Amino acid sequence: MDRKRKLEMVNRLQLRWQRWEMTNYDYLMQLNTLAGRTFNDLNQYPVFPWVLADYTSASLDLNAAASYRDLSKPVGALNEKRRLEFQDRFESLKDDPEIPPFHYGSHYSSAGTVLFYLIRMEPFTAMNRHFQGGRFDHADRLFSNVAATWDNCLHSSSDVKELTPEFYHQPEFLLNSNGFELGTQQTGVELGDVVLPPWAHNSPDEFIRVQREALESDYVSEHLHEWVDLIFGFKQRGKEAQEACNVFYYLTYEGAVNLDQIEDPTQLKAVEEQIRNFGQTPSQLIKRRHVKRGPPPPPSTRPFLNAPSAMELVTVGQPNAKRPNIGIACLEVTEGRVVLINADRAVSCHRWVSLRTDAGAFTFTSALPEMTYAVEAEATPPRMLGTPFAADLESRNCFAILAGGRTTVCCGYWDNTIRCYNTDEGRLLQSLRQHKDIVTCVAAGTDSQTIVSGSRDTTLVIWDAVPPPKGGRSKQKGGPSLVLRERPRHVLYGHSDAVVCLAVCTELDLVVSASQDGSLLFHTLLEGRYVRMLQLPERAPPQLLVVAPSPGILLAHDWKNLAIHAYTINGRHLATAECKERLSAFAVSADGRFLLTGGVKGVITLRWLHSLQVVHRYDEGHGPITALAVTPEDCILAGCHNGCMLVFAPRTSVMHIKFNLGSAPASAESGANVAMSTPIDIDAQL
Repeated sequence: MDRKRKLEMVNRLQLRWQRWEMTNYDYLMQLNTLAGRTFNDLNQYPVFPWVLADYTSASLDLNAAASYRDLSKPVGALNEKRRLEFQDRFESLKDDPEIPPFHYGSHYSSAGTVLFYLIRMEPFTAMNRHFQGGRFDHADRLFSNVAATWDNCLHSSSDVKELTPEFYHQPEFLLNSNGFELGTQQTGVELGDVVLPPWAHNSPDEFIRVQREALESDYVSEHLHEWVDLIFGFKQRGKEAQEACNVFYYLTYEGAVNLDQIEDPTQLKAVEEQIRNFGQTPSQLIKRRHVKRGPPPPPSTRPFLNAPSAMELVTVGQPNAKRPNIGIACLEVTEGRVVLINADRAVSCHRWVSLRTDAGAFTFTSALPEMTYAVEAEATPPRMLGTPFAADLESRNCFAILAGGRTTVCCGYWDNTIRCYNTDEGRLLQSLRQHKDIVTCVAAGTDSQTIVSGSRDTTLVIWDAVPPPKGGRSKQKGGPSLVLRERPRHVLYGHSDAVVCLAVCTELDLVVSASQDGSLLFHTLLEGRYVRMLQLPERAPPQLLVVAPSPGILLAHDWKNLAIHAYTINGRHLATAECKERLSAFAVSADGRFLLTGGVKGVITLRWLHSLQVVHRYDEGHGPITALAVTPEDCILAGCHNGCMLVFAPRTSVMHIKFNLGSAPASAESGANVAMSTPIDIDAQL
């Protein structure tokens, strides 16, 4: 990539980060990539900062500045006494005619640093052995204790290493899950899992969660640009680097030596070995002072986190009088549209109206003259999707929404087909038969290009969603509908009983399927490769599955034990919570912190996703909850057994809206257009 294009990308990233349009983690990963850092090269592995400074306390206050490291200084300058020693070294080397002066002989990121941290996880374990001549280093020199490592980075004259990204997203590297014999320390302690700070409560998952929360905290957001200046910016080289005590051995810098001009093979090999062993400084991306991040969004933009009790019922969508008590089976918000499908296959589309997108940021004040959030009902009647489903099927698993709500994929038909419908018209676009028995469930990936179906024939089929063939009648206002490629991407085997539910996560390249015998199988989406299997307690068959991509957690609910179970995507059990009711709906918040559940009791429960602890309950007395959706603004849409749709939003207005969800559904034969009806009345009640 040429320098000009790279600078343009850096400027765009800075602007997005400054506006809080991307997280600190994502911003650092993008900078690492542009600076030439990659997971495929130990010598140029992505580098992340130490952000916390307290690894000994029993509890941690992420709102206190004392909990954090000074991000304006490199690791070697955090300890004032040691900084003076490094400064003296720099001054003493100024007279050397061949080697430019430097503060540090070691580097904050090198192959040795990466292998030190990741020694318990393959392939780094094998690489570590190779690096040490076929065996592990002495146990006292291996990574065994987070607090001790931090203390060494503060006081040792030869240790100034930063962290790797795994400290913010992957708890497995802290566990000796493979049972490697890492040796015994001089104190007699046999090395196993990494010893964690007291505030992590001996849980690697809690440690990673707190680390990530700290990285995204207001304090780090306010000071992260100072660390970027040191690693990727104007304090990386020159006078500014000298003043910041941030100069490393000259061979670590890009362009410091031209290897093509070294003719002596022995000298060339020696220089290459020095570069490989000392580490490499990232490419300098920014040559002027990094912009500071803008003020954080108001607390009202994250109501689940800051004020869950401020959520209240603001909208009630009433079912048509001619179609009472027909439950809502599927509810999804996508690209400003609300797609609602009833249990009788009647589909309707509405518009999601939010003040955040239409009139800027909102606040919790109740003085606003107009309603903050609403669902604007469509004027056309619901459309009926195909023929009735086979008996004994859970209709909530028979629908998947694609392409901004313009394509609905259905299953559950007696002829073993999977069908695509135009959501706005109810028109059949495609009918495919791949399974040998009734298709029991279907799920869509967030990329709107991946569909997975499961069947009573025990197989899974991964489909690609593509634009229709030229000349097809699928184009419409707002964008085209999609259809499925007739030849599936993969057919997956492994279950010995009927598949009952699915969870698809394209971000993690993962599909999790559950069968009637209680088996949960993990497969990759791109290659169709089997990963692992797990089972719920007592081999209970799950009724609900969802994968939260950001924390990488699988949630499962079964009706046998009436419990919710949380697992990592690597199969480790995290938590179990009794819910004492049959749940019918899961939804994960946009930031991946919270889980919403709804069931026969008619109560919507907000839980911490990592621990399943209850945060708040919302009960408006509209009967059993059958479907849930969460908007990007953390508003809740709930479908009820009686056909009502409820909208919960922050307490921003005293206005409550009731409206009719539509008249009786109009059926549509294949290829037939649906006639437009007269606009429905919207009954506003203050």
